[in-house]
Formats: sequence, structure tokens, C-alpha cells
Amino acid sequence: MHAALKSTATPYPACAARSGYSYKHLTTSPHKSAKRGVVVQAAKQDPEGLVKRIGREDVKLSFARSGGAGGQNVNKVNTKVDMRITLDDVSWLEDDAKDALKRREKNRINKEGELVITSTRSRSQADNVEDALEKLQAAIDGAVESIQPIEIDPEKQKQMKKQ
Repeated sequence: MHAALKSTATPYPACAARSGYSYKHLTTSPHKSAKRGVVVQAAKQDPEGLVKRIGREDVKLSFARSGGAGGQNVNKVNTKVDMRITLDDVSWLEDDAKDALKRREKNRINKEGELVITSTRSRSQADNVEDALEKLQAAIDGAVESIQPIEIDPEKQKQMKKQ
């Protein structure tokens, strides 16, 4: 009987339960190194400085417990970021840009007129704040870019006249 137990034994100890889940698909998140690229890319898109860079002082932040991976850490630490900005109170953004932002992000705006951005990407609260700020900045940059007049290339205009 002892030999039969050895032949069916698994490489795991008897007290350890083997899970059917695999963690091989999990990789380290590249967002820490990507942050610098997003900031550089945003600076390249707006070299004149037409759009204000968003900071923590411009938004209301609240934190909650985040779900997902993290083990017992998710039950102890408030890492989820809930960032809100009231668009009607923003004086540094043009009305046309506010309207474009409201159209583009209509599913993120609540009844009080607040644009709500959340982030649970990282297990770190500070990284999630940075991620949420980047999301907000990208949304504002996209709205401002969408209202900018399109410059007509003289060469393309000549080609259009030839046709």
C-alpha cells in the first residue's frame, strides 16, 4: 500500500493545495517606464504650452480598496484612485475645449458635472495617482487637439486643384 501511494504522489506536499490557476501569463507592468514616455509625448504634442499640465492640486482625490491581484495587501491598503474634476469650475480651459471634453468623455461625467477618472493599475497608491493624472491629461489634450483648426498643406492644395 505504501508503494501505491508513492506512485500517485504529486510533487507538491500533502498540505499544499494545487490551484488550477496559472500565473505564467502575469508579467511586470511596463507602466513605470512608460510614464516618462507619456510625459515626453505630451510635451511634444503641445510645444507651445497651450494646455495646462494637470497636478494634484487641480483635482479632488479619494482612495478605496482595490480588487484584483495583490493577496492580502488588497484587504489592507487603499490603492484605488478615484479622481474628480468639476469641468464647469475649471477657469483655465476654454469653453470650446470643455464642450469637446464633455462630448468625448460623456460616459465618465456624473450628474454633478464632474469628470471621474479611476485607476487600479498598480498596487501602489502613488503610481495609481500618476496613472489617473496621465489619463486626465490625455483626455484634456485630446479635447484641445480636436478643436484646433486643421492647417492645409499648400502642396496638397495644389494637388487637389489639379484633380
